[in-house]
Amino acid sequence: MNKLNESVDFADPQGRQQLGKLSPIKPLAANNLPSTSTFNLDQFVITDLQEIKAMLDNDNWVLDKLALEGQITVFFAAPNSGKTLLTLKLLIDSVKAKRIIGEQIYYLNCDDTLRGLDTKLELCAKYGIKMLASGYNGFKNTHLIAMLDMMARNDDAKGKILILDTLKKFSDLMNKTESSAFNEAMRGFVSKGGTVIALGHVNKARSAEGKVIHQGTTDTVDDADCAYTINVVNTVDDSFQGHKFTTKTILFENFKARGDNVNKVSYTYTKRDGGSYEAMLDSVKLVDERDAEQAEKQGRVKAKLDDNAEEIELILEALDKGINTTQAIIADLMGEGVSRARASKVLKAHTGDRLFEGHCWQMEKGDKNERIFRRLF
Repeated sequence: MNKLNESVDFADPQGRQQLGKLSPIKPLAANNLPSTSTFNLDQFVITDLQEIKAMLDNDNWVLDKLALEGQITVFFAAPNSGKTLLTLKLLIDSVKAKRIIGEQIYYLNCDDTLRGLDTKLELCAKYGIKMLASGYNGFKNTHLIAMLDMMARNDDAKGKILILDTLKKFSDLMNKTESSAFNEAMRGFVSKGGTVIALGHVNKARSAEGKVIHQGTTDTVDDADCAYTINVVNTVDDSFQGHKFTTKTILFENFKARGDNVNKVSYTYTKRDGGSYEAMLDSVKLVDERDAEQAEKQGRVKAKLDDNAEEIELILEALDKGINTTQAIIADLMGEGVSRARASKVLKAHTGDRLFEGHCWQMEKGDKNERIFRRLF
């Protein structure tokens, strides 16, 4: 494999053809170490301290307060949450601010439709961002581990920024052996001044607190420098002049950092039916902390109303029929196939006098402390 000593340029088709002849790099095993009497640990000792200090002195935000240059950062989010949109927006903002150079960014778009690829190619070209996709110009996802290893060996990683969209296209996140080898290749790349920002997915099931949970083994997070979950905390639908608009509030929450990363930050973006991707990108706005908390609260209320919609409707119908005491309402819902525990839980959850907190009925004490309910609307 003497060709590993040559440099491969992501943007050079000839280089990619050369890379296609390579097989993915595997970690050295004890039985295939170089067979030479001079092979010892001394040859791996780091002596160039100035090179490392120079990289530390150049700490720079690739994505403002979210991703640092020279680190592995992972964003975990559900599909259609806006992770690609926000990543592109923040990258472009950094290019405009001259914190990073567009030509040093390689966006590996391997989870998109043909139309989506075309749209993002045109957008990225405006800022010099280079895009790769599996199947184009001979590039394959399996090439990446060899690319990372080669660039690290050739000191060709410094300043280069890789966006992996999405991470599971390059590594089996459920396979510890495979993910460890890939993570080792990423670590070698960033240790030589490169940067990796990977987009990952979350599980369908959430935590007991309603938080999203990242997919894959713990290795992905353990080997990263920084990790965030991205969650849609509020969605508002509206219409204007015959057009439907959907505005989403997105919350980034940090759960691992090796730098001065922000713990929480929120953005909104608006999608118009029939509108362009660039218009949606331009709609992205940073949300201040107070407005973000309010949006998150509204989102929780809306989610609770949606989850309990069927039982709420049944309780409102019961109240309209004069069935308005605790036991009578629960008995009425049980007659509709709702369990006693579920009926009691929903009745309690939506009792109060504040519509904006998801309350649907009030409760007052009757004779012998009997609880009587009446609808709020």
